[in-house]
Amino acid sequence: MQDAKRLPALLESELAEIPGEKKSCFLLRKDVLALEEIESSKDSVRLLPHFDPFLLAHREKDHLLSAANYKRVYRNQGWISPVVLVDGAVAGVWSYKVQNKKLFVRIEPFGKLSRSVHTRVAKEAANLAAWFERELEYQIS
Repeated sequence: MQDAKRLPALLESELAEIPGEKKSCFLLRKDVLALEEIESSKDSVRLLPHFDPFLLAHREKDHLLSAANYKRVYRNQGWISPVVLVDGAVAGVWSYKVQNKKLFVRIEPFGKLSRSVHTRVAKEAANLAAWFERELEYQIS
């Protein structure tokens, strides 16, 4: 424990102090720059899989999705659906099926998606198809 307390002094030139509500913390300076780049990007879109840790780490979930769509993501018996994440919020659910040389991806948005978001969701689906080494068949319900 003593060695851990000395760590900030040893790494002082590499650390940035980040103020918090109750307590400040430290982050590597190079990681601060990476986080700033992420925060400045618009229309961040990801297809998160079943039980993604991002969906598990919150007691309150109202910042992730509306109460009306809660049961479509957090289902019975602890089942957590794969989700479409747009700017850190759940915008829909998705599913896929591998059949022969094709990957079928189906998106079920919770509302209307902008053209920009739709394009980025399609790109995420294309990346998934490439990972599976399959041709993409893509559908938004």
